[in-house]
Amino acid sequence: MILKKPRKIRIFYKFLIVLLTISAIPIFIVGMRLIDINRVSLQDLTLELQINQATRISDAVESHMDKLRDMIVFVIDTHGRPPLDWTLIERLLRSMLASSEDLLTVSLVTEDGREITKVYAPELEGKVALENRSSHEGFIKARRTGEFAVSELYYQYGIPSLDVVYPFAENMFIFIETDLSGLLKLVERTRIGQTGFAYVVDSKGRIILHPEVEKGMDKTSVSDRPIVEAVLSGRLLGSIEFEDTETGEKIVGAYAPVATFAGLGWGAIVEQNQAEAYYSARVMQRNALYLLVAVVIAACIIGYFLAQSLTSPIIRLTGVAREIAVGNFNSEPIRQWLQNVKLKDEVVELASTFTVMTQQLKRYTEMQADKMNAILFSIADGIIMTDYSGSIMLSNKRAGQLLGIDESLEGKKIQDIIKREEIYESLREAREKKEHIVKELDLSNENVSKHLMAETSIVSQAESRQDLGTVTVIRDITLEKELEQMKDDFIHSITHDLRSPMTSIRGFLEFLMDGSAGEINEQQKEFLEIIDRSSKRLLVMISDILDVAKMESGSMHLEREPTNIRSDIIDSAVNTMSMQAKRDKVELKAIQKNEILEINVDKNLIDRVLTNLLSNALKFTPEGGEVRIEIEDKGDRIHVAVEDTGSGMPKEMCERIFDKFEQVKGSKGKRKGTGLGLTITKYIVEAHGGKIWAESQPGQGSRFEFWIPRRESGESSSDDKKATD
Repeated sequence: MILKKPRKIRIFYKFLIVLLTISAIPIFIVGMRLIDINRVSLQDLTLELQINQATRISDAVESHMDKLRDMIVFVIDTHGRPPLDWTLIERLLRSMLASSEDLLTVSLVTEDGREITKVYAPELEGKVALENRSSHEGFIKARRTGEFAVSELYYQYGIPSLDVVYPFAENMFIFIETDLSGLLKLVERTRIGQTGFAYVVDSKGRIILHPEVEKGMDKTSVSDRPIVEAVLSGRLLGSIEFEDTETGEKIVGAYAPVATFAGLGWGAIVEQNQAEAYYSARVMQRNALYLLVAVVIAACIIGYFLAQSLTSPIIRLTGVAREIAVGNFNSEPIRQWLQNVKLKDEVVELASTFTVMTQQLKRYTEMQADKMNAILFSIADGIIMTDYSGSIMLSNKRAGQLLGIDESLEGKKIQDIIKREEIYESLREAREKKEHIVKELDLSNENVSKHLMAETSIVSQAESRQDLGTVTVIRDITLEKELEQMKDDFIHSITHDLRSPMTSIRGFLEFLMDGSAGEINEQQKEFLEIIDRSSKRLLVMISDILDVAKMESGSMHLEREPTNIRSDIIDSAVNTMSMQAKRDKVELKAIQKNEILEINVDKNLIDRVLTNLLSNALKFTPEGGEVRIEIEDKGDRIHVAVEDTGSGMPKEMCERIFDKFEQVKGSKGKRKGTGLGLTITKYIVEAHGGKIWAESQPGQGSRFEFWIPRRESGESSSDDKKATD
């Protein structure tokens, strides 16, 4: 996976973004908020105006009805209560008619609904006559309840009218026809803009007063309009925005219910086209937005030039700093810029200080370089320092000599110069694991033997501990390798030559011990048994050394066969070692975690591995301790662990314990064995394509684990590799 290099953002744009963030953006946000507040305020004022108009009409209707009631009560109280003669009754009716211009007729009605006398306004001369009101809705209600009754609004003679019936005396009623022309004119005069108008609806949602009189006369139903539904629901004053279902026009309106003693259930409504109602708010919003955009643009322009003036010297300093980073300490561009600056500020002072610092840094770098060169070129080992990208930052001449490279290494990619996979692996592991990595390099050819050791470590700053890269120390270990090989060859040769005479010695010992050469006494027999045990131990040591030599040369042959490690090997090994465990008073047990399937292995060699591990575990476990074998089938491999409760060993010994002749002290402080058992064990496991390792801490026992893959190839799978971590 190739990681994309993050895009670089110039400091100029960063300054510009910061300046706009603290200036233009707050201005824009606050401006938009104020515009929105003012728009809402203007809309609220429009709605308040509409509510006031609707309230004015509602109050006029309520006032008309209240005055009518008060007038009737006042006139009756003034002229007295019945019984009255007909002269006083007629005077009473005429007083009512004269007390209000809104009255059309006033009549006296009997219980059966007949008008027995009537007075009327002069303009109705010849147009009225006595009528029978027995079927009149208001009369029926007044007769039933004995209280004021009001009829529905109707039109007669082209005039909106309303009848009021009032119980006057026993079996007598006053019937009044009122003129609502004044209310109609008020509705007609109520205009808001060009599209705003008012109207009044009755309790059934029918128009009764409208600037278009025909709608009132026809009592056009508008009960499905949301604003009519709102006013008829009994709500208080309010406003609403809705869409006309017929025209699709957006409407904004206000409503006010009419509350009178008569319980009319009417409602006064004012409607206006939304676009016109909010026109002033939109104009204000548009003009304010233009002004706000102009202010923001001005802030952006000012921010641009201000950011440029602030970042220009910083960019110059960055360019010089970049040159210093690659070893060029020339600060002449900064000095020339300082000469042309007229106004002095902190940035100019910084640039001046930067030039002084550059000169001091140049002198210090030259001095440190001289010291570093003196140290590097006096070291006998090769030194190569790289950054995390693989570029060589530092190297000495000895590194090139050891690697056979004549050209300079500094500034080049290590993978382009050194064609050794071990070097790349060392750098990668050091970066990932943050550990000291050691790799051996074999540069031998047919004529010359050459072995190098490369030790790679992370380079960090002394104070901040920030990683700077890796340093690789290359050391020539050819002489050590040759001496080690000579030692191994000598040991192998000697042990091989000793095997034949030791075999002869043991043969003659058996001849003497069984009495074939003559009778021996008890003391002689004891001496011969000591010689026999010592020769047997020496022969085992010789066999181990020869086995190690055979394994190192790669000539060990595996005789694989289907084997159940639990039943064929572990149980056998446990039985073999059980006597030693009882003698040492150590509990020995095997634990099988799941079903174990057969696997193709060399049965004898794996048995040798288990016996060796169990022998070591018993050797280092004190009395009363425990040795436990765990076996688990993981599908692609068999996993075995031998754990004891002995004295344990230091962590650094967990790797070295598998080297030749490496031993730790036993439970009684003595070293036992040849020191080759675990080495042979490791070779056997690795010959099967597996891995063995140890985990231990002083005083907490030891745990030896190994796994063997089911495949017979030497190539390990990804799962096997995970098991090695």
